[in-house]
Amino acid sequence: MVIEMDRSLRRELADWRERVESIAPMLRAHGPESVELRTLAPASVAALDEIEAFKLSGPREVGGLDAHPRTQLEAFTDLARADISAGWCTMVQSMVAGLAGAHLQEGAVFDAAFGDGYPRFSGTANPEGTAQPVDGGWLVNGRWSYASGIRHCGWTLAGVKLLDEQGEPRIGPNGRPIDTAMAIPTNLVEIEDSWHVTGLSGTGSPHYRAQDLLLSADHRMPFGGGDPVRGGAWFSIPMTTFLVVGVTASCIGLAEHALELFREYASLERFSTGKALGVRTTIRHDYSVAAHGVAAARIYAAEVLTAAWEQRQRGEQISRADESRIRAMGSWVGDQCLDAVRFAWRALGASANFVGHPMDQLHRDMLAAANHVIVSEINYELDGARRLAQD
Repeated sequence: MVIEMDRSLRRELADWRERVESIAPMLRAHGPESVELRTLAPASVAALDEIEAFKLSGPREVGGLDAHPRTQLEAFTDLARADISAGWCTMVQSMVAGLAGAHLQEGAVFDAAFGDGYPRFSGTANPEGTAQPVDGGWLVNGRWSYASGIRHCGWTLAGVKLLDEQGEPRIGPNGRPIDTAMAIPTNLVEIEDSWHVTGLSGTGSPHYRAQDLLLSADHRMPFGGGDPVRGGAWFSIPMTTFLVVGVTASCIGLAEHALELFREYASLERFSTGKALGVRTTIRHDYSVAAHGVAAARIYAAEVLTAAWEQRQRGEQISRADESRIRAMGSWVGDQCLDAVRFAWRALGASANFVGHPMDQLHRDMLAAANHVIVSEINYELDGARRLAQD
């Protein structure tokens, strides 16, 4: 059984390597267009659709591919290495649609979203809005951030805090406000022109808002672990564990791209020394350290995620300690990748300061990616507390 599973995974990995390689040159060619447009270039969206990349993380029951988390990691990494805008949007669209496919209840909203082809979903889990019960469903208000790829998506998720009939927050058994999400057709929200950023500008991740939006009850979508309606064991893991796959992969792909690019510049003669950059002993040393760090990050991420997947196949839950460790892995990977890109940018010298230099863009993209909450430094604190058996 294990041997057969290994064979199946190898086939899946090889298949996705070929799929990504078939469109990687086109994605990289359209990368500057995405940055200029401040949203993913239409040609890139079409190419990703062609290889079914947006289906990677979805349950098979709704047309998704339910790929192994290692396959998702490798595919998202390779896409991000080709073009970070394409890789980032793919992981967001794939994973958010996967959450919706697994957790949306049967009803008119589910049928509208998944009944006629596989949808593209954007949105955020952050409960930056509210939902109050009224006759006919929920009255939703809010302003949400970081809706990567929303302009090419038909649906969006909006995280909300549930209110009672009097407009007061509903409190759960743990003494905290109850959070959930709403699945909303994108044409019912207002997309702001707010995505003016220094990094990841091609991902098109603006704010979106809704004011007194009346939604029927089946728009509500509990998510992030618990009891999914569809999908295999992987879909009942904590939401942060589910999402760490994509953000971690994006960081690795960015770093691999930066190291590839640095090799191209390493043979150029520097006027300050009269020698090629790559002949300096310190550069060779630091490049080797960076390359090993990124390679180790990719291997370690694959190992941790595969172990979590196998844990779920055995029927074991992802405990809080497991979740903390997995999240800390994402932070460590992000730090390794950030160090590698910083090295490449710094070693190139002042030439990389110019807007339009490809290493300048990668450096700014990496700084933005490393700020994502999924790979933030607080994950070390949570993991360390549990390793030390403290609250």
